[in-house]
Amino acid sequence: MLTTLKQSQPSRILCGLLAIARPTFRLMKHPLCQRKLAPSFQQPNLPIMKRIPFRTILVLATLISTAHAQPYFGNGMKIGETTDHSTRVWVRLTERAEPNWEGLKWIGTKDRNFDVGELGERQFPQGAALSDMEGGLMGAKGSVRISWCPENRPNSKSQTDWLSVDPNRDYTRQVTLENLEANQRYELEIESRSASGKTGQSLSGSFHTALGAKASEPFRFVISTCQSWITRDKGTAGLQIYDHMLDLDPAFFAHMGDIVYYDKRSAGGDVDALT
Repeated sequence: MLTTLKQSQPSRILCGLLAIARPTFRLMKHPLCQRKLAPSFQQPNLPIMKRIPFRTILVLATLISTAHAQPYFGNGMKIGETTDHSTRVWVRLTERAEPNWEGLKWIGTKDRNFDVGELGERQFPQGAALSDMEGGLMGAKGSVRISWCPENRPNSKSQTDWLSVDPNRDYTRQVTLENLEANQRYELEIESRSASGKTGQSLSGSFHTALGAKASEPFRFVISTCQSWITRDKGTAGLQIYDHMLDLDPAFFAHMGDIVYYDKRSAGGDVDALT
């Protein structure tokens, strides 16, 4: 069961969500897109964003990305608050397919009295903008469309209209899918197009609804709370712990705290010293 994210200032970074939302690229033939990809493993993008609260339990999803042009889904997709009959899909359109990993380094401080309210341009080199910074991932205008169907039942596909993303919410859109079947895996595709109508990126994935109210069976889940951008131990791929979580093949991921703390003093990049 899954989920959530303004720009122009250093913002929230999504680590664990995308590790779960975008875990495994595997050989498969998706009924909605009929494409194959070779097996590989990809950890999350870790973009710089601003904070939009969103409560969640995450559903594991296998995502496949197709050839595309702008706008992109640089943050992947998040599917959350899933029940036995509904779920929510969160997307954000971006100018780039990946964060700006080659961008300028942030100006940090080891001053324990550092006022976190003074974030922003103080952390940029002179003359730089957020898009110039390492991890920067700016939003883009456009619209999205979501298609879904029960697994192996493409003739039962449902689809939304084209829905514009909201520039006032950092170019995001959140959609609730309803009237779903209990304890059923669904295949899902999200598509993007630019404000001028040009076709953009599409992603395919899947999610599984909860058991019915009177049903019961054993299941395994993983739980996490609170993580920091400065304590990533796998570079641009995020945190190693999510690899181990995926090895457990959990039914869902519950994130009980802040997805990430972006308003912390810089650790000078010395993650080993912190662990």
